[in-house]
Order: sequence, then C-alpha cells, then structure tokens
Amino acid sequence: MIVWLLLTQSTAAAPAFDSGSVISQPDALVFPGLLKKEELEAGNPLATYAAMVDLEPKYQQSKIFGGVYPEIRSNFEEFLGFPLAGVQAMSLPAYHRKTPSVENAIPASYEPERALTVIEREARKTRVVVFGEEHHLPQTRSLYESLLRALWRQGYRYLAAETFADEVMRPGFKHPDYQSGYYLLDPVFASAVRVAQDMGYKLIAYDTKERGPSGDASFRDRTQAENIKARVFDLDPRAKVFVIAGRGHASEETAQDGWTPMAAVLKRLTGIDPLTVYAPAMSQRVTAEEEDPLYRFATSRGLVKQPTIFVSAREGRLLGSSSF
Repeated sequence: MIVWLLLTQSTAAAPAFDSGSVISQPDALVFPGLLKKEELEAGNPLATYAAMVDLEPKYQQSKIFGGVYPEIRSNFEEFLGFPLAGVQAMSLPAYHRKTPSVENAIPASYEPERALTVIEREARKTRVVVFGEEHHLPQTRSLYESLLRALWRQGYRYLAAETFADEVMRPGFKHPDYQSGYYLLDPVFASAVRVAQDMGYKLIAYDTKERGPSGDASFRDRTQAENIKARVFDLDPRAKVFVIAGRGHASEETAQDGWTPMAAVLKRLTGIDPLTVYAPAMSQRVTAEEEDPLYRFATSRGLVKQPTIFVSAREGRLLGSSSF
C-alpha cells in the first residue's frame, strides 16, 4: 500500500551521479563534494561549500562537472541549513516539472488527518514500513524522530537506510559522521539516527556499490532488497523494520519499462505487504505550477497545516497511488 504524505509549505537530499567515478579531470578540478576533504571529514562542510563557491566559474565551464555542480552545491546548502535550498534544487532541469500543473480535486470522501497518527495506526498491520524521501528536501525527513519513537512502541527494532555506509553496522559505531553516509550530513537525518541509536534500533546498511550486468536496470534495487532480507529477516524472521529509501526505490510497483524498485522486490522476497509512505511528490516547489495538482488543491484550501495524509473513512482507504 503506497500512501502519499503531504507536507506543509515551508520557508524553511541521492544525487544523480557516482562520486567514485568522477574524482578529477585534466583541468585539476576535483569532484566538488570532495573539496577541502580533510576539513569535511573533520565535520566542517562549510569549508567544502566555500571552496566550491570560489571555484564556481570553473565548475560551470567544466565538461565533466558542469552538469552536476548545481546539484552538489544545493546539497551542501541543504546540509548548512539554507531555508530554500532544497526547494530550489527541485527546479533544476533533472527535477523540474516539464509542463505546468493545474489543480486536481481530492475526492470528496477523503479528509485530512495527522500523518503521524495514520502511520502509527497502519504500521500495526504490517512488519515493514517504507518511507520514500526526496534527497533534496530535508522537509521530507521531518517526521523521522517522531516515527522512530512511535514504531518502537509497536516493536520495530531495525532502521535500514539507503544512505547508510556499512560502518553503521560495525560494533562500536558511535554516531554519524562524514563516513557514515552522504545524506547524514543533513542535520535532520543525523539527529534522527542519534535518536534511533539511543533507543536501541539496530542500524542496517543495504545499498550496494556493485554495478550489475549491462542492461539490468533492476540490479541495484534487487540487491538492496536482498541485503535487507539477509541482514534482517533471515536472522530475525519476526522482525519489524523501518526502511528509508530515496524516491522511486520506495515504490511497490514495477515500472512500465520493467524496472523493479527495491520495495517491490522486498515485498516479493518477504511476502510482507509494507506500508509505504511517499513524501517527494506532495511538497512545496518554487512556483505553484511546479507542484503536484493534488498538492496545489489541498494547500490552496488550507487543508495541510501539518504533515498530512488524506483518509476516506467511508471506504477505509488512504490517498495514494492505488486510490484511483
């Protein structure tokens, strides 16, 4: 079951690149996220950000890094707390809506409910909660700490995240840092991981750096799901796990081109029908025309005052991809 999470408008993050494969080029530029690497590893992303801004004209002209530079700059602005950095990143060419949207009415039988209440209620019916975040929007992580506490009360003891590096599973791991996972540079995410550790969650890394056979678009997602099964359910068959995934990896449905997302594979491997909460689509953009039609409808009428899920009490359904 895939549920759409609508986030409040705010004035208040996986890159489409592989940093390991584009570290340097002949003009002596390095991958922008690795500038001032020692300072970054010591906990000072501001040093990296300042260096990339100083070199911005060169990066903009670079044949290798010119396309990815704006995304990396946006990432670091998010990590440093720039209020609109993530929203502005969603207007970059890779994420910008191709045609302007118009409002689409939410069916009259659906009423807004507090998202945390709905998720807590629905999580009792399953043993897997998948949360699809937008890597560029820290806003999509705003519920993590509250969810971790609510799910703990229901017996969830595992936190698996796409961004985690394997080191989070090693004995003696104390707290997230530069080596723990790229998006843990976001203070919102890092704080949630600290909460999980304090509560006693077992952290599970599940992404892979391996490259699958040419033409196998589902290799990464299939391997992710296999890792979760092997590292959680094969060892603890009655386990309950909270899985954080980026964007489409959280989908339970095979795409028209045959790509099978991680959540769809995990559902098949475990036989567990997950509760999937999808946050990227229903959130603020720079202009209303870039926002989802349903989101425009709900926010223009003041129906979203906090993270919200629409529920049809009459039909017992949640507003999501299977609602229509």
